[in-house]
Amino acid sequence: MQPLTLKYSRIKQSHVLFFTSGVCFLLLLVLTGIPGYFWSPPQGIHFSRHIDSFSYSYYYFSEHSGFFHPGNFNLESINGRCASEFPIMYYITSLLYLFFGVNFWTLKIITILMLFLGFLYCVKMVFLLCENLILSVLLTTLFFTSTVILYYGTFYLPDIHALGFLMVSLYYFFLYFKFQEKRHLLKLYIFITLSALLKASFFYYGCIFLVMILLISKREKIRHGQNILFFFLSLIIIASWYVYANRYNFANNAWYYTLSPKPFWKESRERITLALGFISNYWYSKYYFQSTFHFFFLTFLLGIFYVRKISLYLVLFFSLISLSLLYASLFLTQFIHHDYYFIAIVPAIIIIVTLSLISIVKNIPNKLILSCVYISLLVITILSANYAKLNLHRRYSNNFDSFSAPRYLLYGANDYLDSIGVSKESKFLVIGDRSQNGSLAFLRRFGWIYPNFQRDTINRNTNLKVADYLVVLRPSVNTIPKNIQEKLKNCDKYVYYNNYIYSLKNYK
Repeated sequence: MQPLTLKYSRIKQSHVLFFTSGVCFLLLLVLTGIPGYFWSPPQGIHFSRHIDSFSYSYYYFSEHSGFFHPGNFNLESINGRCASEFPIMYYITSLLYLFFGVNFWTLKIITILMLFLGFLYCVKMVFLLCENLILSVLLTTLFFTSTVILYYGTFYLPDIHALGFLMVSLYYFFLYFKFQEKRHLLKLYIFITLSALLKASFFYYGCIFLVMILLISKREKIRHGQNILFFFLSLIIIASWYVYANRYNFANNAWYYTLSPKPFWKESRERITLALGFISNYWYSKYYFQSTFHFFFLTFLLGIFYVRKISLYLVLFFSLISLSLLYASLFLTQFIHHDYYFIAIVPAIIIIVTLSLISIVKNIPNKLILSCVYISLLVITILSANYAKLNLHRRYSNNFDSFSAPRYLLYGANDYLDSIGVSKESKFLVIGDRSQNGSLAFLRRFGWIYPNFQRDTINRNTNLKVADYLVVLRPSVNTIPKNIQEKLKNCDKYVYYNNYIYSLKNYK
């Protein structure tokens, strides 16, 4: 690999890696058609989860509630207050709204930047291990051609933010692995803490760090007290947030967000079978191009022959595979409808495939064969990127479902309400929306949402008495009950794209 090695000063080397990573990242976005979807509001698969993230940002901006008092549009909880992951990204977004106004693209830009952070540090990590720029860039680009990563990396999902910080921590882990410097140890725990605060499941990599660094300390005969100290400080910080979030939700009667695992042994056999079916038959083709999976598996099988000579790498492989399987078992049924749970496993794939491929390449003496390896990797990367482009197009083209309906039915409704003088403080009750915050996000008002007139009639009738406006989506489907029709006779009625909006000022 010597002809492909960068021989520069550390500063210049860093600049080359940054520039090369930036160019390749932009090329990946262009090749997969991402720029064409950039200005699109939340839509399609997991519309609800994207809107929930936007909802947090808007709540901070609108309510000035303080960092530790997050909330959503939906007032089913007390004053809309609720919590899930550590809301630092949503809080930063709300501050940016002060300069750019409320919009759907600010948080999207932050997510793309976090995706690039992960891409950059993946390149740096691979380069640290092989000192080969071509291999580093090609392999990283291949890893990031996952449809799941690209789709959610251009929306608002906190898993992408967590992935970005985790890739930084992995880079510092391998720096410590190589040089055993304490400053690298501190940095890797800082970034794994940030990652797990945004997505608790990512902390299983922190457990791997602990074990591996203890083994390194034993091998190098150095003290391991700081490793244990940093690990438990990280664990305490992460646990403190999730304990606070649970108590905060309990105090505010908020039950929407799940902050605990759903292990497979607590699920029925039918649910387990359904989850495995989704993973193998449906999501499997959405995670990566299938030939990319074949490449990963073949690389692992060939690489393990060489890696077996390095005991620490074997322990690392075993730990990654074991804890990834444990993670999958704890959240198995979540994979039925949530393909983004796969993102937490991607770093394990990156580490295993990278170390395996580097071990293979280092043992190829023939330059012609080595060139064939690079060409094959380039071809697979291009094919994988093209496959991701097709999958992304399908996701955006077939993006209308019962959850994402508000994106089409109420697009631009906020401006319409402003034009007819509806106050931002007005409370809305929406009928015909299956999401938690969807309609309210496009109305940019707080209130309540019900999927139909038959659901939760007691709370619905109670909230109708305190709401300022009633919105009925697709009234031909959601027929207004006669008793409510009578009370709406004296109410002003507006029609927005065949949806009814009633002022409840005269509702009796």
